[in-house]
Amino acid sequence: MLKEEVIWFKRELKKIPASKLSVTLNLGSGNKFLRSTKQPWIQKYLFTPLEQRKVKVVHLDVCSDDGVDIVLDIEKERIAKISGLKSVFANNILEHVVSPKKVAKKIEDIVPTGGYIFVSVPYKYPYHPSPIDNMFRPDPSELASLFPGFKIVAQNIVYGGTLTDALSKEKTFKIPSIKYWRSILSHLAFLNCNFAVSCLVLWKVDQSAPPV
Repeated sequence: MLKEEVIWFKRELKKIPASKLSVTLNLGSGNKFLRSTKQPWIQKYLFTPLEQRKVKVVHLDVCSDDGVDIVLDIEKERIAKISGLKSVFANNILEHVVSPKKVAKKIEDIVPTGGYIFVSVPYKYPYHPSPIDNMFRPDPSELASLFPGFKIVAQNIVYGGTLTDALSKEKTFKIPSIKYWRSILSHLAFLNCNFAVSCLVLWKVDQSAPPV
């Protein structure tokens, strides 16, 4: 996640009572090293504030590792019911699946009425297979269309730095090996072009009460 992206979600999360967030499921979480060391702003601006508010976060990823609570391939397996689930983080995963629409439906199905989805997808970003990149680059409205049972609470295209900034300051990018020629060419195009991410806060429609 871009630092600017994380900070945007932090601001939006502060507007929602902790009781409406806990338990939160973090899909495609990566391991503890990624969240705390490689991209330390994720823990600092997103999960530490939630922990301070007593919001329980469950981390789910396809790979077993330190800091991963549930190991599951969201594209191939059904997400089991999680007791007390109120909200879901789905950040930068829909570009890495074969069918964003099918995965979005799975996410939609596990969120209870009145619950929230915090979702983001690259809008302007280089090709980055992990293990694939389907080049899904929607604007917020296109992204929201994957979740028809939800109302948009907040939306934004968040801009970050350039690849040059990332390489020279934050050291979060590595130049791909030569065999990944498509990725190399795509990254070169962003040397001086700002990254951008489509960000949404979605609320599962409940006719009996307005969203926060």
